[in-house]
Amino acid sequence: MSSSTEAAAAMVGRKDARAAPANDSFADASGKGAAPDASVQATDLFRQSLADAEQLLSHAAHSGRFPLEPVGAKEGVKGWVIDAILNARAAVDGGKPIPKETAAAFWAAFADLSRITSPVTAASLELSNKSPIKLLKAFVVVLSSFVIAFSIFISVKESIAKQVSQLITEQNEAALKLWSQVQYVRNQAAAPALPAEDSGATATERRAYAAAALRSSETAARVTPDELFAGVVEFSRKNNWLRETATQLNNYFNFGVLVDIAPVVFNETHPDKLTRINVRPEIIRSASDVINEAFHQVLVYQHIRNFAQAVQQKTIISTAVVSNFLPAIYALLGAALYGFRHYAKLVEQKAYTKSSANSARYFIALIAGTVVGLFGTLFLQNSPLPPLAIAFLVGYAVEAFFSRLDGFIERFRGNESAPGAPAAEIPASQAAKPA
Repeated sequence: MSSSTEAAAAMVGRKDARAAPANDSFADASGKGAAPDASVQATDLFRQSLADAEQLLSHAAHSGRFPLEPVGAKEGVKGWVIDAILNARAAVDGGKPIPKETAAAFWAAFADLSRITSPVTAASLELSNKSPIKLLKAFVVVLSSFVIAFSIFISVKESIAKQVSQLITEQNEAALKLWSQVQYVRNQAAAPALPAEDSGATATERRAYAAAALRSSETAARVTPDELFAGVVEFSRKNNWLRETATQLNNYFNFGVLVDIAPVVFNETHPDKLTRINVRPEIIRSASDVINEAFHQVLVYQHIRNFAQAVQQKTIISTAVVSNFLPAIYALLGAALYGFRHYAKLVEQKAYTKSSANSARYFIALIAGTVVGLFGTLFLQNSPLPPLAIAFLVGYAVEAFFSRLDGFIERFRGNESAPGAPAAEIPASQAAKPA
């Protein structure tokens, strides 16, 4: 049996008692019997309640909330409620005091009508007709825009940081290779010339010269000065690239903890007198100039690498802040999704009402998301979902999160054992029997 049918059955049984006028006598202060006042004045509360009852009556009629009754039935709950409300309206509009039996019948009918339309109330009807989720829509749009922008920001930051690390690794290997090539070109330039056959050198002397040249050639990669120059130019180009990338990371992603760029500004004010970063071909006239330029580029790279690594250390601070802040935002987004789904259903049922519990859910989601951000690395290492996805789910279903948390606490309490706890009492039926 539905709630509306149950309410109708109870109300039909009470109808006669509600409709009967009050015949009890009233005693005055002296104890003598006195005739009671048969009417009351319509208060503001009564007028407002009458307007609310009319709204609920209209809703019940439009939505078919009244139980089905035989056609023409006069003793049903529908007729009882409608008559009581109409009589109260006629009495109020007449401008005269309202008979007590009319007022009593109205309040009883209003209570029965509220049971029939529950959980819909006059207040929920008014709020549901005013698009109450309009503010929530604006909140979700702003929050989603922030999440998208922040996610793009973090993605770009991670990409640039990864590029900086990759360039440092490549330039470290390139610097070692460049040093090896410089040593080869330098050894080739300093190697003794092989004596000619007609120079009078003995065969032993000629073999000694050849062995020295062979040992010097085996110490490094074999390159020509032109090939060494091409390697120096490429090394200089990547130095530029590394400096620019690290500078972008420093200027746009370090949240005010900037690294001093003076060591990588190569001009006349440089502390180590490194005045340029690019290779100048016009000053390269011999193999020794190529070697000197290679040394210069390696020194430049050392300063750029120190700057890039300092920027990476500062970036760790901002990464830690973001990793703890972003889960809370995703939890709020999950709570907003739940709010949309829940409130849309209430509005459709005309049962939406303002409640402090609505805003409390967002604060709960914020706290839960913060907990995921702070302790996620400790407890979610083997989780198939990333921490941000877990934070979103926690915000959407905060009840499930706290249910798991309560279960964990109960298990923790169950594992505790008091060292001096008394033994369980043995029932009398299990007491020791005589042998």
